[in-house]
Amino acid sequence: MLLGWRSGIIPASPGATAGTARAVGPGLGHSMRRLALGARIVNMTVMKLTAAFVVHLALITAFIWGILLLGQGKPALLLGAIAVYAVLFGKIGCAAH
Repeated sequence: MLLGWRSGIIPASPGATAGTARAVGPGLGHSMRRLALGARIVNMTVMKLTAAFVVHLALITAFIWGILLLGQGKPALLLGAIAVYAVLFGKIGCAAH
């Protein structure tokens, strides 16, 4: 069994075994759990921001490449980028309403 703040059980002393473990009250374990939850929320926010940035750059690249190909008479990529943008805007952009 793993001992540590996640399980709510810590050893009684640095050399203690699982038989001498004691339960953590609402003090140290609770605050450490709150810190871990806060760090998880910050990491999730950074991951969402990074993912949004990557998707945005991909759409911009598709639009620019599509406009360049449209000049050569090939509108497929531009139409595809417009369709993806419309679906993403409809699903994510209008989700708050």
